[in-house]
Order: sequence, then structure tokens, then C-alpha cells
Amino acid sequence: MKKQSFNDNWYVYTGIANPFGAIFGADPLQNAKKITLPYDAMIYEKTDENEPNGTTSGFYPSKTYTFTKFFKAPESWNNKQVMLEFEGVMSKAKIYLNNNLIATNDYGYGQFYVNLMPHLKYGEKNTLQVTAINTNNSSRWYSGSGIYRNVNLWLGNEISLLPEKTRITTPDVTKDEASIIVDSQLNNVTKSSNILKIITNIINNNDQIVASEEQTATIPAQSTITAHFRFNLDNSVLLSPDIPNLYRCQIVLKQNDQKIDQIKVPSVFENYN
Repeated sequence: MKKQSFNDNWYVYTGIANPFGAIFGADPLQNAKKITLPYDAMIYEKTDENEPNGTTSGFYPSKTYTFTKFFKAPESWNNKQVMLEFEGVMSKAKIYLNNNLIATNDYGYGQFYVNLMPHLKYGEKNTLQVTAINTNNSSRWYSGSGIYRNVNLWLGNEISLLPEKTRITTPDVTKDEASIIVDSQLNNVTKSSNILKIITNIINNNDQIVASEEQTATIPAQSTITAHFRFNLDNSVLLSPDIPNLYRCQIVLKQNDQKIDQIKVPSVFENYN
């Protein structure tokens, strides 16, 4: 999947936007401020020595904010997976697309992904709204409020490797041998099963493939599967202050011998000699 910034051309409104405003012809952006993310809304509030949060928020109040973005979904997206990655919304989030609640998140310090496909209007303008709800004593230190980290748009083919769903572990690492386990998740949004080839490569510091394995897998319609690989790498060169060696992992997804997706993980293991 391809990642691109989704930070531009947002509007922020203090409180929860009036859901009946459009029915009565009200301007949905009345009193809203145009911004670029990331945006900490708390820092623009007035401090109050009697604020219940006290020093944990720097005497700033915890409030709720509505973030709105209008965007056109090209017709070309109709054959792709379309996801949003929120790197952080403090502290609880409700995500609406074209007035449909499509996701919630209750942890402000973690990233989360949202599937846009079920309610996207292709070839038309779409309205995305994020309600960021912050409450008193939501953190032990200053957290800020709102969408305080980046938002990214992920576009992929109908069958793609899911972002952030590749897990690499190294149960045993020595200078003589290293065990590497790679698990990757693949998602199929089509209405039919498909046969795929998954190729996983381990690449050394000199851009040489030192281990490679290929698997053929059938992914059912509208489902997610995990591809599992295990490598035993001889004569592994470990990271040290004198030898800044890093191994990388490359995963390639093919259908009918055509590459449809790939990801690269920059570092497999970083053990010191």
C-alpha cells in the first residue's frame, strides 16, 4: 500500500458540530478555523488556576473538538483499498464519513487505522469528521487535545499487504547463526478467492539477498490471512559501534506473476557483538 499525507485543509470547531445544521441550511464551518495537522487545540485555550486538571494539563481545560475535512475520492479509488491512519487523537475519537460513524478509538497515545471504503462516494466530495473528546484527568502529564499527530492516507490494490501488520522476531541471534521469523497480513476485499505468491527476502548491508523464500497461498474472498516465514541465517553480521550493519526485510506480493504490492522493513535485528 502507498502512504501519503492527509494533513492539509482541515477545519476545527470547539465542541460537537451541530448534526442538524445542514438540514436547516446552517454553515457547517461557521466559527471553524482552517488548520493543518498536527494540531493541539488545548494550547490555544485560556489557562485557569482553578482548572480541575491542575498541573497535569498546565491549567488548560480539557474540551471536545470537531475536525472536518472535505475531499474528493477519484473514480480510480473504486478498485483500491482506502484506509486512514491516525497517529494520535487525544484522548477518545469518533470518526464519521458522510455522516456515518465508521470507527471509534479510546486510547489517545496509540495509532489506529480506519477503512473508508464502505461509505466513500467515488467521483464526489466526501465529508470526514473527527470528534476528539478529551476529559479531565485523562493523563498524568500535558497531553494536548485534538488530532495532535499526523493523519495518513493509505491506498492499495484490491489485495494488499496491510500497513503495520508485518511482525519480525529474532528468537536466537549470535555471530554464527540467526533465526528470523516473519509474519505478514494480507487483505482481500474482492468477492472471490485468489491465488498469490508471497516472496520474502532478507537483505544485508551490501544490498545482497542472503535469504529468500517463496510461498503460494489462497486468500478467500473478503478476508485476511497471515503468511508465515522462518529463516536460519548463517554467519550473521551483528551491529556494533565499528560495524553499523543492518539487515532489511522485503516482502513482495504477486498475482499471475505480476507484482501487486511490496513492503520494506528497514531493520531486522540490531544486536550488539
